[in-house]
Amino acid sequence: MGNEGISFIWDLDGTLFDSYKPILDRLCKTFEILGVPFNRLEAHEFIMRESMKVYCEHLGPKYGFSEADFWKAYGQAPSFDNEIRLFDGAIEVLDYLESGGIKNYVFTNRGSSTKPLLDRLGIINRFSDIVDATCGFPHKPDPTGLIHLLKSNGLNPEKCFYIGDRRIDVDCAKEAGCKAVLFQSSPFRLNDCNPDYEIFSLREILSMNF
Repeated sequence: MGNEGISFIWDLDGTLFDSYKPILDRLCKTFEILGVPFNRLEAHEFIMRESMKVYCEHLGPKYGFSEADFWKAYGQAPSFDNEIRLFDGAIEVLDYLESGGIKNYVFTNRGSSTKPLLDRLGIINRFSDIVDATCGFPHKPDPTGLIHLLKSNGLNPEKCFYIGDRRIDVDCAKEAGCKAVLFQSSPFRLNDCNPDYEIFSLREILSMNF
């Protein structure tokens, strides 16, 4: 493959990490702490189409809790991160990209659990740089953190593929000048994102034209 200067930048949850079940399990416990009814299907679809922060802002006025209340309860709820696994094909794709001289990076809204999870899953050393929420940048779709990653590593945005599973990932990629790869890993299909590439399995990356 003609891959000089090409880089892959990865979202984690719903992209490399098969993690929505553990996330929703923790969210269920969060709502129990808040004393608020929890609709798992609605939560999953809302988070996929928007974000957990927007979901919190959506429900807060209805049930009388603030964003601070939500995140406090979320912090008190048990974590199910030990159940997170890599999506099928993840290692194969990383091997393939590395064998072609393509560097991999991470840009995620996930916070302090990012590096411990990457380490537990045995892939932390696969990435040349990792930018997560602990770096202090605004959450996606704001592209500030992604632009920082590009500039600090001397990457040409036009040769970078940012892969994620939500509209916020596509919007963020485009705002930063990267190519947007939408991984439709959820049962809730996103049809209004206009990505540069759309895949339904990570292994489809193996046949992409870079």
